[in-house]
Amino acid sequence: MNAISKALSEVYYNIPMEIINLGFNDNPIYATQSIDETIIARVIRPRVLMDCNIVGGVEVYINLLYCNILDYSTNYGNEYLIEVPKNVTNNRSLVSVLSLFYNNSKFGIEDGSSGELAPILMKQMRTASPPTLISTTRLELIAENKVLVSDPSTIIVGGIMKCVLENEDNLSNLSPRSYLSFGKLVTLAVKAHIYNYLRVKLGSGYIQSGHEIGVVNDVIADYSSANEDYYQYINEVWAKVMFHNDSERLSNHINGML
Repeated sequence: MNAISKALSEVYYNIPMEIINLGFNDNPIYATQSIDETIIARVIRPRVLMDCNIVGGVEVYINLLYCNILDYSTNYGNEYLIEVPKNVTNNRSLVSVLSLFYNNSKFGIEDGSSGELAPILMKQMRTASPPTLISTTRLELIAENKVLVSDPSTIIVGGIMKCVLENEDNLSNLSPRSYLSFGKLVTLAVKAHIYNYLRVKLGSGYIQSGHEIGVVNDVIADYSSANEDYYQYINEVWAKVMFHNDSERLSNHINGML
């Protein structure tokens, strides 16, 4: 069992199968797919997983020794473009960049493979001589895995960048204890999709084939608030669930409170 398969089972427990078929089975583009595959293709991947990356993601520290650093410095100040190769991020994209720690040297970190995202880098960074340790938050993610550093006092040779990455494929980084919460999020997204997809067709008498239009209308009407409920749930509940699933971010938060 994984997060997506559990979420699909929650969808089937909460939404009548007749309604699911009406909302997902009438498009010839998906005729060769199962209902599971269609829900994943039309709702879970384009909406839910993308939103999970926006409000969640995984906090990591990236060693700049494994990145490409382009110097755009001029007489008016220092600017650098940091390109993070996909092999460094395990083929995932950056969601946001939080801070950059550097000391105009390479921190003495020469070992380790280029694909590692090792939390030990941060511990090694903290042992650097305090007078030489510098940080900046003047960072901007301008393209996929490309970070612009605009800081007049910055001269980057080596360092560590604190970033947030996309979640792993199919949310494999999610704790099984959070599967029920993810199932509720997906269920709300599917209800919102069904309401938006069927409300006009129901109003125009599109659905026939023996279905009781009045009963179907009543069920669909109950989903009218699903989209609003989805946004409320993902911001007020799911963001906290993702925060507690990210052990690195949670540990940093606790350390900051001590």
